[in-house]
Amino acid sequence: MQQTVLNTGAAGGIGRELAMFFMREGWRVEAVDIADFPADMHGQPLIGLHKADVTDETAMERIASAAAAGGGLRAAIINAAVTDLDHSAVVDMPSTTW
Repeated sequence: MQQTVLNTGAAGGIGRELAMFFMREGWRVEAVDIADFPADMHGQPLIGLHKADVTDETAMERIASAAAAGGGLRAAIINAAVTDLDHSAVVDMPSTTW
């Protein structure tokens, strides 16, 4: 069974490096970012690119369902940047902030 990782914030920085690492290790990577993905991530057979805003619950549910469809969703990297200007506790944040 193909192991799959769902990775948000995957177009750059740590998120991109993690996506490339998991791909090199043979994992299927479902990469999500609101930003454009760099050219070297396009056309990779083990990387599915999803341009989406992580605050869009409908889009994220669709992407998560697609990632789990093969039965191999084994990890999630929640790397997309989120800023909570009122500094409330994470458990108290509304989903729109996430």
